[in-house]
Formats: sequence, C-alpha cells, structure tokens
Amino acid sequence: PEDNFANLPHFHAAFSKQPEPPALAGLKSTLVVDACDALVSGEPIDIEQWRKRFTDAFLIKPEQAATLDLAGLILTVLEPAAQHLAPLIAATRRRGARFPIDWERLTSAPMDHLSIILTSAKFLRARARVYIAQGNGDAAARDLIYLFHLSRQLDNQPTWIQFLVRQSTL
Repeated sequence: PEDNFANLPHFHAAFSKQPEPPALAGLKSTLVVDACDALVSGEPIDIEQWRKRFTDAFLIKPEQAATLDLAGLILTVLEPAAQHLAPLIAATRRRGARFPIDWERLTSAPMDHLSIILTSAKFLRARARVYIAQGNGDAAARDLIYLFHLSRQLDNQPTWIQFLVRQSTL
C-alpha cells in the first residue's frame, strides 16, 4: 500500500476528484514553454518584454520580476511546482509502484493521473532546459533522469492512451 502512487497527496486528489493544486498553475501557461524556447534559441532576449509578459500573466509579481533574467523568471515560476512535485519525483524510484486504476471498468476507468504525469513531465523538461542554458549540466541531467523514471511508470500499461502519454513525456 505505501508503494501506491495514490498515497501521494496530488494523486490522491486526482483519484478523489479534488481540484488540482494551485502550485501547478504556472505549468499550464504556454508562456513557460515559450520562454524556454527563447532561452535556448541563441537569439537576443528582450528581458523587459519577458518580464512584462510574466507579470501580465500574473505568474510573478512585478517587484520579483524587476531584477531577474529570463532563466530566473522561469525558475521562479516553476518553484512552487518544484516543491509540490518533489514527492512524486521521489516516488518514481519505487519499484512496483502502481496507480489505483479500477481495471474492471475497462475503458471507462478514470485516467485522471495522466494529466498529472503530463504536467510533471512538462515541468521537468522546462527546468532541464533552463539548467542547460545556465550551463548547469548536472542539474539538467538529474531532471532528465527523473523524466525517464516518470515515463517508466507507464511501462506495460494496458491502454493506448497510457502508451501515448508515456511517449509524450519523453
């Protein structure tokens, strides 16, 4: 039972139909992905434009954004999610951990955990890209390893949607 992913607070919420934690809100914004693209593109960065975009999206307060570079903006927006997803990252190392899916319901079995996996993968990819842009290869490699561990949790699952989600996490 302690190896079951449903014992983690955010998965418990998914399986009990509770709303997603607000800490993940920054990951729902395409702005983070766009900022990561700009960061690693090698093109000149208009930091004032990015600060305005982040504050206009209410992802960061103007006084916080005023002194940050683009990598700092992204990491600041990701920080609440990092704290929230830390137990999930730790749980991916548990051998035999499974999601509590009622397979007797076959195709009508709820798959709410898949959105959490996709959001978590998006977070890990974004943070790894920032670390790469900062020259922090060790931290980027650690996040990519976590990403592979996360995708591995969907190995040998019996539905196509789980297979497709696994592929999209990589």
